Amino acid sequence: MKKTLRSWDDLYSSQKGLTWKDCRSGKVAEGIFQSRVKLVREYAKHLAAQDQEISHAKVRDMLEGLGRGYTLNRWQITFALKNLRKDKRIKFRTTGTTVQIDGRTYPSIRQAAKSLGLGVETVRRRIIAKTPDWAVLD
Repeated sequence: MKKTLRSWDDLYSSQKGLTWKDCRSGKVAEGIFQSRVKLVREYAKHLAAQDQEISHAKVRDMLEGLGRGYTLNRWQITFALKNLRKDKRIKFRTTGTTVQIDGRTYPSIRQAAKSLGLGVETVRRRIIAKTPDWAVLD
């Protein structure tokens, strides 16, 4: 019988220091151990519910705090969040620099260049040259 956890804090505290070997050996009840992917997704939902930005750094800190010895590769976090991002259930902050050009906001310089039909370097240089209505928001 699976235990229903009420909040992210309950889930996190129940998973701290727990390994899959503990479940196999019978130290903890079956069904209690949650995978890295499941934990990353639940953490992202928790942050989204609180209107907080989701980033690789926050997810890495959470995984380190679990004490399970996980590798903290970017691609593993991105993979875990892929379906949530695709379904637009979360807004994931990438490393792009948010820019505002002529009143429109773009998540990155590359995205702005693509939308405006310009080269990335052209956009970057106009921002550096402080062209009116071209600015970095971050």
